[in-house]
Amino acid sequence: MTTTAISEQQLIEMGQAAQAASRELVRHPTQARNQALINIAEALEGDQSAVLEANRRDCQQANAGGMDPAIAALSEPVATAWHAVAVGERHSWRTPETTRALVLGGGAVGLSAALVLRSRGYREICVAETNPLRRETAAWEKELTIIDPAVEPVEENGFDLVVDAVGGVETRRSASVAIKPGGVIVHIGLLEAEGGLDVRKMTLQEITFVGTYTYTMADFRDTVAALDAGVLGKLNWIEKRPLAEGASAFRDLLEGRAGAAKIVLMP
Repeated sequence: MTTTAISEQQLIEMGQAAQAASRELVRHPTQARNQALINIAEALEGDQSAVLEANRRDCQQANAGGMDPAIAALSEPVATAWHAVAVGERHSWRTPETTRALVLGGGAVGLSAALVLRSRGYREICVAETNPLRRETAAWEKELTIIDPAVEPVEENGFDLVVDAVGGVETRRSASVAIKPGGVIVHIGLLEAEGGLDVRKMTLQEITFVGTYTYTMADFRDTVAALDAGVLGKLNWIEKRPLAEGASAFRDLLEGRAGAAKIVLMP
């Protein structure tokens, strides 16, 4: 895959727009964000012809610059994960080779975080995901250990770095259990606002907890370069669907029926 300067700039501009939109969206509760997905699905059903034509033009522009639109669609979640890993590394005194890492959540951001960790030389990476379809998808990637935390609880005091890509009460509880003394918890997910953290353990064992949100444009440019160079692997866990099936794709994601970490709608 070869990215021209023009197509890369277009992608960076889209990244800036996505970052701005995400900062507005985060101000709303989970129920409202889920309703937004349903509204998008209904809009796709109601005006398919106009959406299909606009998407066709976008894909033509991307292909003209040598960019695979499906890979380009990963730039936003991968940049979010890229930023989270970078923040975690700034707070950790360990090297990648001596760090045991746990990622909670195998969605687009969680799986991307695991791949970013792998690309940076982390040798022990565990991904905890409750959805069996997503576990199957994550298992396609080499050098990752995939577990179902509902069946195989995370190892107590077993990890130096924990990335919570879900942000729920249960995942924060798992992060508190799994983190070693002196370790770092990086919190990306926004599922639930409160609960789950063992503040007593964090205090007594000097555990660092740091929140991260979206990415900087430097992160985004690094992500585009990494995707272009293929350093994150084949990325064959993307599922491509026709744009006409966009409404059902949103509902499948919302209701946990999709095994793919990322669904890309194609014209």
